[in-house]
Amino acid sequence: MMKRLLLMLALLVSPLWGQGGLQQEIQNVNLLEIPLLAQTYGGIDVGVTFWTGNAIRYLNQDPGTNPGPGVIEIPWTAQGYDGLRFVGQGPGATIIDGGQSGNGSIMVSAGGNGNPLTGVTGVVEFVNCEIRTAGSKAAYPGADAAGRHPHVPLAFVLTDCLVTDDASRPGGRWGVFPDQSDIVLRRTSFLGASLSEHAFYLHGFGDRGMVVDSCTFDGAYAELLKITARPNDQGGPYAYGSWYEDPAKRAIGLSRHAGASFQPVGTPAARALVRIVDSTFTRWGLGGSGGGGVVLQGGGVDMTIERCVFIANNGNKNGLAIAVDDSSVEHFGESPTVPGQWAAGEPPANGDILISECIIGVDDGHPWLAPAIGIGSLIAGNTEAVAKSVTIQACAIYGINRTLAIAQVPSVTILAINTPPLPAIAASYGIDTSQWQIAGQPNPHGVLVNIQGTGGLFPIEQGFIGSAP
Repeated sequence: MMKRLLLMLALLVSPLWGQGGLQQEIQNVNLLEIPLLAQTYGGIDVGVTFWTGNAIRYLNQDPGTNPGPGVIEIPWTAQGYDGLRFVGQGPGATIIDGGQSGNGSIMVSAGGNGNPLTGVTGVVEFVNCEIRTAGSKAAYPGADAAGRHPHVPLAFVLTDCLVTDDASRPGGRWGVFPDQSDIVLRRTSFLGASLSEHAFYLHGFGDRGMVVDSCTFDGAYAELLKITARPNDQGGPYAYGSWYEDPAKRAIGLSRHAGASFQPVGTPAARALVRIVDSTFTRWGLGGSGGGGVVLQGGGVDMTIERCVFIANNGNKNGLAIAVDDSSVEHFGESPTVPGQWAAGEPPANGDILISECIIGVDDGHPWLAPAIGIGSLIAGNTEAVAKSVTIQACAIYGINRTLAIAQVPSVTILAINTPPLPAIAASYGIDTSQWQIAGQPNPHGVLVNIQGTGGLFPIEQGFIGSAP
């Protein structure tokens, strides 16, 4: 019902982005299929040369090269494969659980602990599996990124999987925690109410970006889906994430030499893309201090969020459905003359942002109007652009004492918010829309034709955004 109505709304707005090629490219790769039984596995590692407890380790090399406990040696690259596809019997049947002492129930190394000959340079996919958090993570693709050259592309794919947490285990835990990996998530659920921080925490892309299609994220102490590419996260001589020191090899996002400022490379069409479609985000910020559904921090990429549902339902007065920021000063480069200050004239921390045909219901905010969607710098006094542009269109957005807070964006367009049939669709998801009615009828001011400019604070009041006509 929702998709049919939203498709009708889509006819009213112009499409700004295409479908993106990453997911189609993943469909066309040649993967060596490895069937998994209906049993519990004590972890599965790919391209990891060090022993990690009870895990089975798959190494991309000839048999007998580096035998050891649990090692399976398959030279899949030499055999013409682009990577591995592990196919389980379904969540609840095929369970991957690295146990309390493991670093991740699934670990994928794109460098083979510094050795690209044994690592993964293609795609690793898990299908029909339940993946549980081990000592700290459920899955850790790109696990030794800090010790490898950044030009080893890796794509990590989850299809029809379930990612869960064992709340009885002590210590800090995350769901999936990729380092410098392209990501494709399809029809996968993340249940993270007992996690220590984020359900999915991406630190940088491998090559092209990220696709989230028809997934469910429910419960996280802080963020449900967090995307960041802070170049100092990994340390070492290279800048990670969406920044590459060799434009000839990686013409996406931004490029930064160690110790130098960021420089734009490539063309806009070559930038990495984050595309999130037909997915549901609920109960973020269970820690009570904020959190968010989707958070993009200085990724240097374009991001589209289309036909998604965001419902907080946790009483968090600070949590945001969607946040876009620069994370910190390092995204702009440090001023060569004033330590701790950003360098002026740097490219935007993020690219073009599109939020379209979404249903958003946040908890009631503080009297001082907390954002439902917040886009702006985390640096006090910063004047550099946080994104190239922001477009929010054909969305239902509800929350008392809430705003759309947008700053440090050169171009902002907001149109067709809370227009029929969006209020009815929002109500069908349990969002209270009654306070946005007049005499029992939808507020006629719910039609917002267009707002264009460079940002501002747009209160969500009486079913419309901005001041009443």
